[in-house]
Amino acid sequence: MKSLSDAGCATFSLVKRRYPLEALRGLRRKKLEDGALELGARSRDVTRARDAHARARDQRGRVEAEVEHRRLLERRELEAGRLKAADLEQAAAWDAAARSRVHEARDEEKVRSEKLEASLRGEARAREVLEQRHGESGALERHRRAFSEDQERTLERAAEEAAADTFAARRGRS
Repeated sequence: MKSLSDAGCATFSLVKRRYPLEALRGLRRKKLEDGALELGARSRDVTRARDAHARARDQRGRVEAEVEHRRLLERRELEAGRLKAADLEQAAAWDAAARSRVHEARDEEKVRSEKLEASLRGEARAREVLEQRHGESGALERHRRAFSEDQERTLERAAEEAAADTFAARRGRS
């Protein structure tokens, strides 16, 4: 903004303009921080889901090994002729219960596997959102830098023009 001073010299207002998208910049920064927190939470979910899946897999393995070991012992007893009819009935009942335990352990492992997959998908989505927000924030920062550089050039030109006007006014008075 150019005005004439009392001495007849041109003066310039060298007020630096505020970045017009500052509020958006703050919002982008907040969204970026929120995205990072969300990704951290999803990563912790994945860790917990992996641990739960590993425990379920180990439990299934122990149940299957125990059932197989017991069946092997019964087969040896049966082959040796040491089992009676009542023992065979009890073994059949135990076998049904063992199959049920193995089935439950496999179901639990399947549920944990599905939860792990869901956690991994959630983590991937959170990572994508964070990457998108990072890109948006980066674009806005590049725009802010360009705005600041343009502002600096404008202020420098205004100062040069003011100096030139002052010099011309002084030369004209002499």
